[in-house]
Amino acid sequence: MRYGGSCTPRTRSARCPGRVLILFRTTWERVAPLLPPAPERRHRHPRGVRAPDRTALAGLLFVLRTGVAWRDVPAETVGCSDVTAWRRLRDWTEAGA
Repeated sequence: MRYGGSCTPRTRSARCPGRVLILFRTTWERVAPLLPPAPERRHRHPRGVRAPDRTALAGLLFVLRTGVAWRDVPAETVGCSDVTAWRRLRDWTEAGA
């Protein structure tokens, strides 16, 4: 996992505003087959566009790596909101992933 631009994993997100957390391709290729498939969209109650699993996983790994609370996850650094990452973790846990 790395940060875009000149930021490093040890750099605090406040020092690197607007940078996106990127998962290495090799890490994603190992984890992706373990995740359950995305549920079909409900047309009766459509939500917004679903955040990619890769982005949600980056949010989850950000929390694990830094130890911050879910509410302190910087959306501009991770690429998705704190609630999105938390819900995806909940969904994956309930699915047994």
